[in-house]
Amino acid sequence: MLNLKIESVDVKTFMNTLLTSEIFDFFEVRGVDITTITHFNISGQKILPDSANDSSDLPEKASKAEYCKWSEIRPFVFNIIKGGTRPSHMKIIFSMESAEVNKLHENGAAMYLNIQYGGEEIYFTSATAQKGFSLDKSLDHVWEDYLKEFFMANKIKAKEIEME
Repeated sequence: MLNLKIESVDVKTFMNTLLTSEIFDFFEVRGVDITTITHFNISGQKILPDSANDSSDLPEKASKAEYCKWSEIRPFVFNIIKGGTRPSHMKIIFSMESAEVNKLHENGAAMYLNIQYGGEEIYFTSATAQKGFSLDKSLDHVWEDYLKEFFMANKIKAKEIEME
């Protein structure tokens, strides 16, 4: 598991990137929890029209997707946070789209990036799920390397930390 941390000096820059840029837009959102003046919980699972509704105006890809992309959820999160009370806590669980997971590793069922904000720091952790049981850690390594490259390519300054 990858454990990264953004120091307080870079928190504002990262939050601006997360909430106003398209860098994370391709990730699926499994869930968002934000605590400000109250607790907000957003499920990333798509709510599809039932068979009684006409779904002909939905894009084909959107109608098949199980989870919303960050691009679809980001405006709502931005509106909760902007100009209001600074969140005391925020957690976002991103995942890689299933088709992309399969391209990265044959035994990959899911790849997750957890972002947790609390106080003056932001923490990132990674997690994976396998299709079949294996003691091989190559899936974890592939995902960790992908995330490190993603952060470097997008100039996100996070340092690796040891978890207690």
